[in-house]
Amino acid sequence: MDILAQLQLLEDLTNSEKTLANYIINNAHNIPNMSSQEICEGAFVSVSTIYRLITKLELSGINDLKVKIAKSKGSNTTASRIDFNFPIVPTDHISDLSDNLKNLYEETLSSTRALFNKEVLLEVSKEMLKANRITLFTSSSNVYFAQNFQFQMQEIGVYVDVPSEDYMMRLAASNSSADDLAIVISFGGRGKTTREVVKILKANKTKIVLITSTQDNPLKEIADYHIFMTSFEDHYQKVSSFSSRLSLLYILDMLYSIYFTENYEQNVHNKLQSYRKMEPSLE
Repeated sequence: MDILAQLQLLEDLTNSEKTLANYIINNAHNIPNMSSQEICEGAFVSVSTIYRLITKLELSGINDLKVKIAKSKGSNTTASRIDFNFPIVPTDHISDLSDNLKNLYEETLSSTRALFNKEVLLEVSKEMLKANRITLFTSSSNVYFAQNFQFQMQEIGVYVDVPSEDYMMRLAASNSSADDLAIVISFGGRGKTTREVVKILKANKTKIVLITSTQDNPLKEIADYHIFMTSFEDHYQKVSSFSSRLSLLYILDMLYSIYFTENYEQNVHNKLQSYRKMEPSLE
């Protein structure tokens, strides 16, 4: 996994270690040319902090850290120059707007890909294949992305349930079993209904896939699998969820694509057959 992605996913860090990890992520393009002293001064932490962080990353030393950061795709991107919360300003012209969003989208896709754990994605695909029923739980505007995934799967003959009301979400969770799979989208685990749903799913021994941010989320301890979205945006202080929306779409499209390729020829056949039945003129 990319070293910057590892830094985002590290758990059980002290406050000073978190501060240092964030400093390294935000200044990745400069870190390879800095001494350990300069890095710690820039982050306002002690030198011992960087060596504790290196140990938690299971690296051999400061040079190993700098080499891996230099090789990281994230250190050569424009991430540090993108304001993910306010990528557009009143003085922007059309060309500025298009460039700003293009840069934001490219960095979002690159960062999301760096967070992918191939083994987890394959395991989730296997769970989808053997599940008696797949249910996707989410809320707010993420429901539309869930419904798009539902549409994709239904085109190949696989029904995915997407309950959108609180009562229906709890009811779907209550009716779940160990033979089912639940995909839960929750950026930070703040929603009361989502927390209740996950507890019900766990009690029913339903396998849970959590699509979440790299930030702290109490649901991580309950879920069986974790898939991470980029976490550049503030939850409230922003123009729009440009980055997190694209990151989520990328993840759902990956799950669909992996699932599709498991039985590629059959899924192509299923999709074409559905359209031929709806539109006989296609014959």
